[in-house]
Amino acid sequence: MTPNTSSLASQEVTLWQSNFITSAKYEMSALEKNIIYMVMSQIKKEDSADKIYIVAARELMLLTGSEIKYTDFQKATAKLVTRLLQGTLPNGNILQTTFVSSAEYIRGQGLIELTISPKIRPFYIDLKKEFTTFQLNIALNLHTIYAKRLYEILSMFKNMRNQKFRVNLFELKKKLNLIDEKQVEINMQNLPISRKLF
Repeated sequence: MTPNTSSLASQEVTLWQSNFITSAKYEMSALEKNIIYMVMSQIKKEDSADKIYIVAARELMLLTGSEIKYTDFQKATAKLVTRLLQGTLPNGNILQTTFVSSAEYIRGQGLIELTISPKIRPFYIDLKKEFTTFQLNIALNLHTIYAKRLYEILSMFKNMRNQKFRVNLFELKKKLNLIDEKQVEINMQNLPISRKLF
C-alpha cells in the first residue's frame, strides 16, 4: 500500500536503518536514494519477504518540490538493481548485496514497484541496537547524494553514548566514493619506500 501523500507531507516520518547500512560503502544517485527512502517509509516487520513496495513518481516530486523527468525515474529503477552495497558485519564477515532484488517502472502510471533484497531487509526492521534514525522530509530534500549520506552518518552519532563526531577523512571519502581506490593504490606503489604512509 502506498503511503498517503498528505500524511507524509504533513507529519514527521522517522526512517530506521542499521548502522551497517549507514556505514557501508555504495554508489547511488540522489534520485535512487530518494526512491529507497520512500520504500523505507513503508517497510513493516510483518511484511512478507516478497512484498512489493510501490513508489509514486508524482508523490515523490510533491514531497521534494522538484520536477523530475519520467525517463530519469526509468533510468533510476534500472540502476537500483545493480547497486552493490558492501560492508563489514559485526561477526567480521564482509557482506556484498544489493538494496533491491527487482525494480519495475510502470509506464503510463508513474509508479515504481520494488522488492527488497532478502539480505538487506533485516537491516531495516526490528532494530534494537546500533541503528540510525533520521527524518524522511529532511533526507528527501537534501539535493546531493553526499549531503544525504552525511546526514545519515551524523544522525547515526546522535544515538550513541558518545555523540562526538570523529571520523577519518580518508575513510569518509572512501564511503562517499570520492576517492578512486585504484588510483590511490597505483600512486602508493610509485612512492619511494621512505615516503609511504601505510
